[in-house]
Formats: sequence, C-alpha cells, structure tokens
Amino acid sequence: MKLLTGVALPGMTAGVVASAGKSAASVGVNAAQAAGNLSGQAAAQAAHQTLGAVTGGLMMGAQLAQCTAGVLSFRGHVAQRRQICQDREALRTIAPRLPERVPLLLAQDTRCAQADNGRSQACDLLLSSGQALMLGAGVATLACPPLAPAMLVPGIGLTLAGSIGAAFNEAHREHHLGETTAEPLKTQMRLGDLGPRLRDRPLGHVLREVADRFEAHQDLVPLTRLWSNVLKVLKQERRGWLRRKSSAGAERYRRLVTRNEKRRAASPLLAAGRDRLRALREERYPQAWFDAPASVLQERLAADMRQHPDYAAVTGLKTFQQEVFFATARALARRADSATQALFHDQDGRRLNTLRADERFLRFLAEDAEARALHVRKHNEILARHLKPVDRFGRADCRDALTDLAHVQVDRAARHGPAPTVQREIVRAVREARPAPSDR
Repeated sequence: MKLLTGVALPGMTAGVVASAGKSAASVGVNAAQAAGNLSGQAAAQAAHQTLGAVTGGLMMGAQLAQCTAGVLSFRGHVAQRRQICQDREALRTIAPRLPERVPLLLAQDTRCAQADNGRSQACDLLLSSGQALMLGAGVATLACPPLAPAMLVPGIGLTLAGSIGAAFNEAHREHHLGETTAEPLKTQMRLGDLGPRLRDRPLGHVLREVADRFEAHQDLVPLTRLWSNVLKVLKQERRGWLRRKSSAGAERYRRLVTRNEKRRAASPLLAAGRDRLRALREERYPQAWFDAPASVLQERLAADMRQHPDYAAVTGLKTFQQEVFFATARALARRADSATQALFHDQDGRRLNTLRADERFLRFLAEDAEARALHVRKHNEILARHLKPVDRFGRADCRDALTDLAHVQVDRAARHGPAPTVQREIVRAVREARPAPSDR
C-alpha cells in the first residue's frame, strides 16, 4: 500500500508539471499563429499534443495507483476491525479476574477504537471512490468528452473529503494514544515482553499488576487535562478580561467549567474519564480555590503537579529543561529594567551571544519575585504540555498488554481446559452437592 501511495504522489506531481508544459505549449501555438510562423506553430502544436497525452497517462496511472491503495487500506481496516472484536471477546474472558472498574474502562476504550476504525474505513471509501471517478473522467475525455466534467467534479470532492478526513482521523488517533510523548519516556514506560513475568509469577498476579497500572493511568488522564485547563484560564487572565470582572474567583471557575465541557478537547477522555474530570474539579479545584492572586495559584498548581508519578522523569529530560529555560529567557528579555537586562550582558556591558542557566541566572530568579513567578508559570505550562500525552500513552500500552494477556488466557484454556481456580470451584460445588454421611 505504501508502495502504491509512493508511486501515486510523484505521478500526480509529474502530471501537474506536464499539464503546465501543455498550457505553455498552447500559449506558444497562439503566439506562433499570431506571428504567422507556420513552422513554429507546427512545433508548438506537436508539443501540445505530446504533453497532453503524457499528462493524461501520468494522471490516470497515479489515480489508478491511489485508488488501489485506498482499496487495500480499506481491507486492512476491515481486518483491524475483526481483530478489535477478537480482542474484545478475549478481554471479556478475563473480566472476572480484573479490578471492578477496569472491565468498564476497557469496554469504553474498545468503543473508541471501533469508532476510530469506522472513520478510517469511511475515509478509505471516499478516497477510493473519488479516485475511481477521476480515473473514469480521464477515460471519458478520450471516449465521451461531455461526460468527463460530470465525473471529475464529484471525484475531486470525494478525494478531498477522504484525504482531509483521513488526516484529521490520524491526528485524533495519535492524540488519543499519546504518540507525542518523548521517546525516552516511551522507552521507560513500555511494559515490553511479558514472557519473563509470566515465567516467574502466575498469570493472575501479572494481570492484576497490569490492570492496576491501566487504571492508574486512566485516573491521571483527566487530572492532567484539568491542570492544562486551569493554566489556560490563568493565561487568558493576562489578556485583560479579569480587570473588567467583579469576582475573579467566580469568573475563573466559570471559564474552567466551560473548558472542561468542550467535546473536542474531551476526545482523549473515556466516558468514565469525563465523570472523573468533573469529580476532580469539584474536589480539588472548587470556586474558592481561585480566590487568590494568579502567582499564588501558579505556586499551588506547581505543588500539585510535583505529585505526578512521572514528574521526575519529565523534568529530567534535557529537552524539557532547555524549553523551560528558553521560554523564561524570552519573557525576561521583554523587561526593560536594568537588573533584568544585565543578565543579557557581560561585565563589560557587551551583549551576550549565548545565555546560560548559570549561577547568576538562578540567583536572579531566586531574588526577583516577578521573575520567579514568570519562571514558575512557564515551567507549569510546559510541564502540563509534556504530561498530557504521557498517561494516554501509558493507558494505551497497558491496554495492549492486557489484550496480550487475555489471549494467553484464552490459549491456555483451549489447551488445558478451565483454569485451576475454575477447577477448584467445580470440585467444591461437587463436594457440596454430595449428601452427608448421616443422610445415607
């Protein structure tokens, strides 16, 4: 499929270039005709016809390749749909062995995967149909020219709809799975091969361990979303709306509720996650929490974010530290006071080519309250942006691990019969059904 797409896109590009050459040749024909140059007119006419044939061949070949790629992609998504259904049935077999909330969360996550798969299939059909109509329009140009526009216009529309829809759906899928998580964190968080764990411990223990991690990540997804929304509300405040409000805390809380309820931003949350988001807002960030200066709220939020299990891993990244430093330095560079501008000059007053987070910079942050508040704000905003995909990635990784363990359980049951726990239940039920010696 990638090979066909790789052939189609360069083919279309070459077709567009050939079409531009055809237009240039058409201009040459008109110019030669106006000048009365018969030899030039004949050469331009021959070039026009040749480039027209080349354009048609390139575009039709590219459209055929893209249409075939869409059909193969549709077949792949249909097979993926079957796999999702098989995974769902396997997860149902281990549901009694999981914590109470986990089967419901897995069912909601499965529905999200099915909806994503359905959108992908629809985009594949739109793209394939559009390319087929455009290919038919190319053939109709040769056989029945009046029919070509009637096929070309809807073909272009379907192709654009399928391509744009596929791009949005792919972005949504990556957002839901936390694919923007930094690669070092992904490597650290992946459960990897579960074989060694299954050799050392019973399957039930491994299942519960992975299920607990899945549930923990799911609980943290709405929390990091809530932190991000609080920071966005405080960022709006700096644009001047708060100066026109009589009650700062009430307005901040109202804007937070509005952001929490946005459907588009809630897409990474499962249904249980949206309920959890509301509960966390009422429990940790009620309206009274916002009745304080913005700098105090930033300090409180920084203390809360330090409790995240992956706080140390994220803040330890070199890229994160550089991002926070550069954001703070850019904001400080806008200040005109001499103490701040001295950071950007050496002892002789010359402008520094490179600013470093050295002892002088850190001492300035510690001594200047406004600079300290700015640094905390930038640190919180960047930290929230890094933390948001982390738990979505962890949730997806644990879900994949649970699916693998569920298939292991199904395979073991198929080879060896019921699990030992089930066998013990059967033996106990048989013993209880036997009459007591006194009844014989």
